[in-house]
Amino acid sequence: MKFPRRIDAFNIGDLLACNEMEVNKGDAGIALVQCCPGASHAEHKTKILAIPEFQIWKAAGGRVLLMSWAKQGPRGKRKAWTVREEEL
Repeated sequence: MKFPRRIDAFNIGDLLACNEMEVNKGDAGIALVQCCPGASHAEHKTKILAIPEFQIWKAAGGRVLLMSWAKQGPRGKRKAWTVREEEL
């Protein structure tokens, strides 16, 4: 095996995130986050939805977030990095 080696968590996400529950908010949970370039957002979404582990993760109460990044802005103006976030 060659190093460095990058392996997605559960074949889905680049990042594994969790938070603890705050009183009366009920927003505790775990999430897998997949990051990609803006131009390949749809391609990554299709790929994730076809992964068998995706359904297992969701059934266990996990969240999956797809975040794509692209430089955007008005023509002739300075472009800024913007994120598109979608929960699958």
